Amino acid sequence: MFNKHVQVCLLSVLSFVEMETINMSGHVGSSLTFECSGWDVLFPIDSNEKYLCKYLCYSDEDVILTAAVGKTAQNDRIKISNEGQSLHVTFTDLKMSDSKKYQCSVKRIAFRDDHIEVNLKVLPAVETPAETVSVGSSLSPAVLSSSSLSPGDVSVTSSTLHMTTNTSAKQGPGARPYVTAGIIFAITTLMLLKFWRMRKKKADLRRDDSPQEDTQTL
Repeated sequence: MFNKHVQVCLLSVLSFVEMETINMSGHVGSSLTFECSGWDVLFPIDSNEKYLCKYLCYSDEDVILTAAVGKTAQNDRIKISNEGQSLHVTFTDLKMSDSKKYQCSVKRIAFRDDHIEVNLKVLPAVETPAETVSVGSSLSPAVLSSSSLSPGDVSVTSSTLHMTTNTSAKQGPGARPYVTAGIIFAITTLMLLKFWRMRKKKADLRRDDSPQEDTQTL
């Protein structure tokens, strides 16, 4: 009975070691890959199953992914690969909710599983510098022919609209239709405003000429 107690104590002491820690960081929307290796074990673990787990991994429900020897396992945004002595972990499309502690673990038969602590910190997306978009616009012949204006009456037939758009890592291809719609709206507004001003100017000139014609008739 005493010998059994001593053996249990020795196994507990051998299996209780300070967990190694890996610190990783990445930005929202980016991908991140790291390697868990350097396990605190006495025997090779090339043929051992490895897994990624929530920190402290109290039960099987905390296991995120498990990979057999030489295999790869993945879910929507996380992938692990069991390659020899190492466990390679990849996070894609990082989110702020991914910022927490994890454990890389290796299954062992005679001893407790060995773990490596991973501190993952997710940072806000990096904003890209502001870019200037130049759009050239001109009144089309159809607009000119539908009005009493001649091309010579239009002082600006080619105007350049400068729009500055601030884009960030959070904005993807879905934001481009809104930018395009805004540019088209701005160009149309400028064209209509110019057209209205020229019509008003020509109407004023006609009113100014009317009294002179009446005086000449008399």
